[in-house]
Amino acid sequence: MLLYQSISLGLVAWTIWRFGRPLKRASGSDQPITSWLLVAVLLAVLLWVMDQWLITAFGGEQANDIKRWQAAQQNFWLISVLISTVCLTPWLEEWLFRGCLFRGFQTHMPVWLAAVISAMLFALIHWQWPAFISLFLAGLLYAWLTVRSGRLLPAVLAHMTHNALTFGFYSLS
Repeated sequence: MLLYQSISLGLVAWTIWRFGRPLKRASGSDQPITSWLLVAVLLAVLLWVMDQWLITAFGGEQANDIKRWQAAQQNFWLISVLISTVCLTPWLEEWLFRGCLFRGFQTHMPVWLAAVISAMLFALIHWQWPAFISLFLAGLLYAWLTVRSGRLLPAVLAHMTHNALTFGFYSLS
């Protein structure tokens, strides 16, 4: 597993070096940002429900792995785990995968292909089965939100919402 994750990280690092560009705001959208933020939250909730269904239907042991991970975090302050998994990680991952990779790919290929490749890399870096399917779809959703809104913020909010739901569900159960 560690070898696989190391190879995945290396692939992402090479891709950023080769295709990445600094984060640039796309041309404005005709819809206000508040509309896109609402869409982002609603889509994140739907994605989370699908994710939980996949884990229940096909993952069996994955739910237990998540609970074991949460239990291992008891040595840390719950607030520090919350801040890192719900706030900081989504900002970093969205800046990396949608801000740098996806937008960098767009300069070299059609937008749909850039979305597919960045979503695939996003899913690979998190490698878990069957969450891989959900993570790939999340990557596509976040790319779509970025393109349609012209901003990275809706994708960040959707990612934060998804992580918050997962954190809350497994912390409180």
